[in-house]
Amino acid sequence: MIIVTDNLKLPFDEGAKIATKNLAHQLKRYNNTYIISLNSRDNLPEVDSYFQINKLLLGDNFYHVIRHHDSNAILYIPSGSASIFSVLRSKLLSCFTGKSVYLLALQPRQYNVATKLFIKILHPKLIITLSKNTTQQFNGLKIPSLPLPLGVDDTQYIQFDSKQKKLVREHRNIVLDKTVLLHVGHIQRSRNLEWLIEVKRKNPDFEIIVVGSTFNEDDKSLYGTLVREGIVVIREYIPNMVEIYNLADYYIFPVLKHNGAIETPLSVLEAMACNLPVITTRFGSLPDVFESCDDFHYVESASEITKIIHQRVSPTVCQNRKRIKPFTWEAIARELVDIVEQ
Repeated sequence: MIIVTDNLKLPFDEGAKIATKNLAHQLKRYNNTYIISLNSRDNLPEVDSYFQINKLLLGDNFYHVIRHHDSNAILYIPSGSASIFSVLRSKLLSCFTGKSVYLLALQPRQYNVATKLFIKILHPKLIITLSKNTTQQFNGLKIPSLPLPLGVDDTQYIQFDSKQKKLVREHRNIVLDKTVLLHVGHIQRSRNLEWLIEVKRKNPDFEIIVVGSTFNEDDKSLYGTLVREGIVVIREYIPNMVEIYNLADYYIFPVLKHNGAIETPLSVLEAMACNLPVITTRFGSLPDVFESCDDFHYVESASEITKIIHQRVSPTVCQNRKRIKPFTWEAIARELVDIVEQ
């Protein structure tokens, strides 16, 4: 298999890049996997070749290297997901190399009538999505598609014991008996962080922490509101996120808009691997793979978040770490290889 992607760029601080890096790492274990990184000069152990190319994938020796590789399959993982331009580039990959192209779409896109027609004509051999809903949209356009959710590193994300949790809270100056709610992701309007503000207003005794991976011009207003409302915002890149998950009592994922995150929100899986109870919207692939239960709740409003927390019987033994066992990166990579090889 040949993997072509522009997602392998430092720092690995957001979902698409983290997912691509983990898949690349696992797929390198399979014989004859060749990884090409586009428009990046970062020296990564998974990468075999780097190319600086334009938007039409034109660059010195690029297609020559792919054509002369033994594999007949290309897995294309674009940062633009299944955009009209990504579909065009996948067609160019197929035309100029004579190989089958599989496009991994990490996020759904909205198409008008013209782009739907364009995609129907130029689509790759298969579009691999993260959710059943997005797969159905492509299948409705007569485009071959299959769903495959993403995974988590359950060796990196683990549950701390009570002594470790205490030390982490002390390090972050968090009162030990506080109820701590956590959200990890971009500080953007598309994340629906207004729900966390509403929860904080109704429950001022809750400690709510947001770990934001970016701080853009468009985010400043929201960032200021979060801080004024008493929500703790951590903006710097944290390499050891397992500590942050383990200082929390609940993980909250309030995202509603399809462009608010990749369809398998990795932070939810990471929190589950740390055995945190999760309260989330029915986002992306989550309803496909996880049923509602005592440790995993689907909500439709901020008031439901508060209600669940107040009604939760404590202490309880969370079972979320067991629920993510089928979704390790190793297992997902193995399924991905099966899809491409078959």
